[in-house]
Amino acid sequence: MGKNVAFLFHMYQPPWQDEYVLERIVDECYSWFTAWLADQSDFHATVNINYSLTELLVKHGHTKVIENLGRGVERGLIELTSSAAYHALLPLIPEREIWRQIELNEKGNGSVFSGIWKPEGFFPPELAFSPALARILSELGYSWTINDAVAYQCHNGDTIPHHDIGILEGIPLFFRADWSNKFAMEYPKKGWGTDRFVTDMNGGISGWFQGREGYLILAFDMETIGHHLNGFYDLWQMEQLADHLRRNQIAPVTISALLGLFPERRGLPAHNEHAYCSSWSTPFEDVKQAPYPLWYHPQNPTHSRQWDLLNYAVGLVNSLEDEGIISPDHPVRGMLDRALNSCPFWWANIGRWSPDIIMEGAKNVYGVIEAAADTLENGYRPVVHAEANRLYQAVQLFVEGKPRPRPQGIVEARMRARQGFAPAFAGGD
Repeated sequence: MGKNVAFLFHMYQPPWQDEYVLERIVDECYSWFTAWLADQSDFHATVNINYSLTELLVKHGHTKVIENLGRGVERGLIELTSSAAYHALLPLIPEREIWRQIELNEKGNGSVFSGIWKPEGFFPPELAFSPALARILSELGYSWTINDAVAYQCHNGDTIPHHDIGILEGIPLFFRADWSNKFAMEYPKKGWGTDRFVTDMNGGISGWFQGREGYLILAFDMETIGHHLNGFYDLWQMEQLADHLRRNQIAPVTISALLGLFPERRGLPAHNEHAYCSSWSTPFEDVKQAPYPLWYHPQNPTHSRQWDLLNYAVGLVNSLEDEGIISPDHPVRGMLDRALNSCPFWWANIGRWSPDIIMEGAKNVYGVIEAAADTLENGYRPVVHAEANRLYQAVQLFVEGKPRPRPQGIVEARMRARQGFAPAFAGGD
């Protein structure tokens, strides 16, 4: 029986990341771990690096990380995936912005990684997925994309594919296994190392595969290695991981390699346009009602105010482009591209509430609107400035002085949804 595991390591930092924090993450994780991946003999892995991070690494002189990844690609040990340049939550932004985020990522990473930039797969930030996004990725010609197991289990009620590969909207769709969270969170919290993890995982998948060749995918933030968890996953733990995979005859492969190893395909039933909408942080009970709860939850009043502000900025900039007032290369466009990053929404939740980051995100969006207003004739500027102030202050007045968000009542949440306060979804205007 052939047992295959595909590790997907996701590398990302927001465009506004502090230089000191970046240097710390490079030292604790990126530098040594990318070198470790590139120097292996039989440990193959898939790596996603958003251009947001690539740009920061180049800017601050951490090009060794990029060189390590390049060496791993050249040795056939690492495959790089594409993604959204500035880590936008793709199902929650208009389709034209999805296309632009992908194009920026391709151009940016393509210029840095040069001839070795040939991504086959696509990693949606936060694994935030929708059928509308799948259609775009299929049209762009990507060979595969990935979703979380919770989306499959919610809509189909059985085990995620592991002997064959599902197809949705014309593109192969893989699913991240629940063992990912065990590796990234559960086992380290209990002090259980990679030796026990591999032993337990091997026992689990041996029964799961039932004597046939099979696969599973483990996907999580690369920062889990060395930086998160007080450095629990160090070099020794990684050496143990590789060694125990060999002992248990589990082959670490790239996700793209699975396409050839498992040629059988099956269509995935899509009951409606919201089928398979989810993220890797979506609880099972939220999948059908709030598939992206950490970035837009109908009962989180901070989220609704953040999206009011951001949607106004997006609409304004798109209108200026459509009317020929600004070009796609105008600085205002670049400001908006970066302001679409998902972080301010993530920090607007109970348990990770950060007024500083929420307001920093709001200030960035406000800056986009103000800069866009400066391109207008004098008669229009006061109107735009007034609306920018109103929307920004709506975020500010709610956030300041509150230690955490308070869920809205159901009635208020429904009223706001009917009044059009929900963010735009992929495929919309």
